[in-house]
Amino acid sequence: MDRRLFLKLLGASTGSTALASGANRSLASTVGQTAAGSAIVDAAVSEFIANPPFSFTYAGQSSATLLRQWPAVRRQISSSPGRSEEWVTWRAPSGELQVQAVVVVYEDFGATEWTVSFANLSAATSQRLSAVLAADTIINTSPAAPYVLHHFNGSSQQADDYAPQTSLLTPGEAQLLFPLGGRPSNGTWPYFNVSWRDQGVMVAVGWPGQWTTQLLVDEHEGLRLQAGMTSADPLLKSYGDIADAMLLDTFLEEGETVRTPLIVIMPWSADNWLVAQNKWRRWMADYNVPHFGGSLPTPITPTTGGLSLFPDQSEELSAIDSYARRGTTVDHGGFYTHWWVDAGWYAIPSGLPDGWSQDWGNGVGNWFPDPQRFPQGMRPTFQRARDHGMKSVLWSEPERVGIGTELFDEHQDWLIPPPDPASDVSFLLDFGNADAWAWSVEHFDTIITNQAAPGHELDVFRQDFNMDPLDYWNARDVPGRTGMTQVNHVTGHLAFWDELRKRHPELWIDSCASGGRRNDLETMRRSVPLLRSDYQFEPTGNQCQTYGISLWLPYYGTGVGPQNTNDGAWGTGQYVVRSSLAPSYASSVDVGTASEEDWVLLRTMNEEFVRIQDDLLYSDFYPLTGFSLDDDVWMAFQFDRPAVGSGVVLVFRRPDAQAATMRFVLHGLDAGKQYRVENFDLNGSESLSGKILMHEGLEFSLLHAPGSAIVHYERQSGGSA
Repeated sequence: MDRRLFLKLLGASTGSTALASGANRSLASTVGQTAAGSAIVDAAVSEFIANPPFSFTYAGQSSATLLRQWPAVRRQISSSPGRSEEWVTWRAPSGELQVQAVVVVYEDFGATEWTVSFANLSAATSQRLSAVLAADTIINTSPAAPYVLHHFNGSSQQADDYAPQTSLLTPGEAQLLFPLGGRPSNGTWPYFNVSWRDQGVMVAVGWPGQWTTQLLVDEHEGLRLQAGMTSADPLLKSYGDIADAMLLDTFLEEGETVRTPLIVIMPWSADNWLVAQNKWRRWMADYNVPHFGGSLPTPITPTTGGLSLFPDQSEELSAIDSYARRGTTVDHGGFYTHWWVDAGWYAIPSGLPDGWSQDWGNGVGNWFPDPQRFPQGMRPTFQRARDHGMKSVLWSEPERVGIGTELFDEHQDWLIPPPDPASDVSFLLDFGNADAWAWSVEHFDTIITNQAAPGHELDVFRQDFNMDPLDYWNARDVPGRTGMTQVNHVTGHLAFWDELRKRHPELWIDSCASGGRRNDLETMRRSVPLLRSDYQFEPTGNQCQTYGISLWLPYYGTGVGPQNTNDGAWGTGQYVVRSSLAPSYASSVDVGTASEEDWVLLRTMNEEFVRIQDDLLYSDFYPLTGFSLDDDVWMAFQFDRPAVGSGVVLVFRRPDAQAATMRFVLHGLDAGKQYRVENFDLNGSESLSGKILMHEGLEFSLLHAPGSAIVHYERQSGGSA
């Protein structure tokens, strides 16, 4: 019987009691000595080999049969405090197929991840490899536990982007999760949490392509997780079982290798699933958020200067000078860290068909500055920005190609044409094509080097992806090779970023993809999402986006400005801006129309951000209210840094909320310590004990709706309360 139970062992190894509400100790505090950690790793990998948590069929035989017959070889690759990586390799006796799993165990967090690859080592075409599931395992053996699935919306430019969803898992009924169109967080979030009573497991599918996850409570075996790369388009072909989602089904050419999505599973035990999410946030900060130049990303405050698309050089320089005159740049005592040049800096082809709009999307594939608007390239813009203490952000979209562009005219053999030109005329650059990949690396390497201020490189490479690639990939697949175009494109995309980061260790990469539609774990290990959603400015939706995404990602960004109030219908500029605070906080005013009041509010809001920016990042996150998109409620949440003893509470009274006063109980503090508490809208501060804050809470009175409040607290040195 093919049942995979290695999670049982991992769950027993977690330091999960540290997650209880109000606890103030390290998640690693219960792990113990290094020897104990080594024993945990050894036992976890041994169980992984005995009961592999993935499955496939090869030459008509199931992996449950084959892997028990093929010898397994373990090899330790690396071991560092809290993290151990081993490679487990199975090889067919004939020498044809090799199956290799990269297994990483995080002892301090009780988490395990794995990625499986298949290689044809023979000189002939392999036999059929099919039904490939990156995850196929029993999460919990009880068939009667009250399983609750906590899953989330992805991004789709809606107010409910990242909204949490709750589904009861009914025995015998499959629960499916999948994104739309081939971008991994387009509509559905590739992270979820399953809880039962006071325990559960958090799961991530790391795959910057199309994936499907199935959860099924079996009346005999308990809760089963299955997940894999899929090719079925849910909009064209509905399916009720993962087996019908077009799993990888292919043969391998001589020397060819394919891989599965990355799977992460993290068991937990805590008061509730929301508290457990801080375990995930800490793991993300410790082991996943990319280091740029050897350091974790810091809070940043970029600005675009409020420019419209297609600016010219003089407009860029004039806008930078306007910000300097208003005292908002670093050299004038201001706060802006980056000058952001978004889409439209390149040339738009001439002679496009009648009726086509001359918009920025028509120029993708012309990856050179427009010689009419930027005759000296982007260097003068970024030099002027650097003169005022600002680094550079430059937008790109390497994978999408427009008709009539340089890339289209010179390399159509690298492009996948649109399956339905009536809905999208864009071409897809095939990152699985070795020549296209090599050209992209060299070309964008040159942009990073040559379009920055003289003597510098670009600081942030912003990569967008404004198309759904799934149908393109499927159209390029050949018979008998379902999913191979997708596999090769995804691995090429990741290798593209890896090569750029290797060549430019200081370079930040920003993943955009229509605002947050490619934020899977593999992507988040290489980049940060400086724009979490293209749904911006409107305050209720942005409060809710912070609520949802903060449960999973410690670093993300938004864009907002004090003028973006929908003519006052959304509330004051202060309310709108506070609703969009994030670790990367892009803000601007339209320099052509901004009033003195706009500039004053911009400075005030940005100064508030600078005061709390460190508390928004790499902290624990606690929702203080339920999630709601309704306008007749309050929403509040807390970011807490237990090691530092500081944090921030953000509170919002929505426009139709009747109550003018609410009280919120804080979390994660030291009951025996005093805290200096400051409300940014009131004079002075007060000293309150952690016990009072966690049991009686803080009272907020907001007389006007909509209204907002920011409270910062800091643990005081000295004796106990």
